[in-house]
Amino acid sequence: MSSWRTAIAIVAVAGVVCALAPMNTSAQRDGWRSLMDRLAEARRQSSAPGSGFDPGPSYPLDDVSRHQEPGDRVDCPTDALVRHRGTHLRYSGGSIRVHEAFVPRLERFEALVGELATEVYGRAPRRIRHKGTYACRRSRGRSSRISEHALGNALDLRGFEFGPLPRGETLPEGLHRRMRWRFTVTVTEHWDPRRERDQVHADFLHRLVDTLAVRPEIFRGIVGPPRPRHHDHIHLDVAPWRYRLYRYDSAS
Repeated sequence: MSSWRTAIAIVAVAGVVCALAPMNTSAQRDGWRSLMDRLAEARRQSSAPGSGFDPGPSYPLDDVSRHQEPGDRVDCPTDALVRHRGTHLRYSGGSIRVHEAFVPRLERFEALVGELATEVYGRAPRRIRHKGTYACRRSRGRSSRISEHALGNALDLRGFEFGPLPRGETLPEGLHRRMRWRFTVTVTEHWDPRRERDQVHADFLHRLVDTLAVRPEIFRGIVGPPRPRHHDHIHLDVAPWRYRLYRYDSAS
């Protein structure tokens, strides 16, 4: 069994143990931190073909420790943070503050959004709406780990702003003529739409995250509805491990 598969098996067992016995002692917390260290190390050693885990290209932040001692002040280096205004698409509020290594991932994301949106709506969005990028804090719900936001290594996606269809362009077949004008697609309103007319937006969001889920060269981590605290946005990051935590009605 590969080191990565071994680590996955360990995590599965640990998950059952943690569910039955909450980590309320220092020994349990130390054991969990040790487990996560082994998990990250297994991930770094599992790049060989056939390992069962494709982390995508190596990444400058892979070897940065995410562990944080409970009670300690969170230390977030800012020397590698840069301002990114968007290469293919712009962001709401102007530039965003992220780690310099995260910028190429965002550029690939912007290109993908533009490609899929053009297929669905006949044009790319004008702006990407977001809830934040860099934030010096722990991971919510896990006091022993810093958030990927603390590294400038995550984007909380809220939706997209579309302008009118460019003059001379035609809407894709089957799209309602109201889509010729400006509109906004948001996770809050359209991930689980209440109106049949909004299903096209839901399909676009679902297709986007499903595509990202198989594109580790863009993002590795995806967290969205109906996960707690993610009803209005989709969290996207490049953590040292891959995970997909979201659901919609037609998902497997």
